[in-house]
Amino acid sequence: MGGAPCLAYPRSMTGNGRGSLVGAFRFAGRGVLDAALLQRNMRLHLVAAVLVAVFASAVPLGLAEQLALLASIFLVLSAEVLNTAIEAVVDITTGELNERARVAKDAAAGTVLLLAAGAAAVFAVVLTRNWDAMRAAWRDVGRVLALGLPLAASSALLVFRVRRPLRLDLFAGACGAAVLPLIALLSKSLVFTAVAALAFVVCAAAAFARRGRG
Repeated sequence: MGGAPCLAYPRSMTGNGRGSLVGAFRFAGRGVLDAALLQRNMRLHLVAAVLVAVFASAVPLGLAEQLALLASIFLVLSAEVLNTAIEAVVDITTGELNERARVAKDAAAGTVLLLAAGAAAVFAVVLTRNWDAMRAAWRDVGRVLALGLPLAASSALLVFRVRRPLRLDLFAGACGAAVLPLIALLSKSLVFTAVAALAFVVCAAAAFARRGRG
């Protein structure tokens, strides 16, 4: 423990005192937001989560397939948040080039890569197994997917670091907020619609948090 810095956290993070649970959720949410702000791949995975969740909202999937897709989405996003934490800790404790620091960062990034590859494989299996059902109900599926594309585009516009006027962020946020209720009305799974909404909200929060931080 020798030279490691000692960080003093606010009282609400220790679990003592009133409001500590609310504080814990607030700090956890800030960690997810920091990952979206700092990690390009987190931004990519958030947009991918919107697309996958919209797909799962459009197609009537079995329970096992739904659980596999849910696990894939949240494992990849959680790994990105953990990767952000590991990189921050390594940067704090190592002020210069260090081989062990490189190994730590590369291994953390490799974990995300493996999980993302596994998630892609799961999605491919679910897609191929349900291809005939999608073709049979292509009108209903097409309606949801047609609404999902503007939602994904709005999410991408909000979360990626591109210089743009505030009115464009407001337009993208309003567009996504307007599309989500329509997707919910046509959805085969409100759980996945909620996942798409959650990913969109993180993208929107990242856009406005970036402006607040200058």
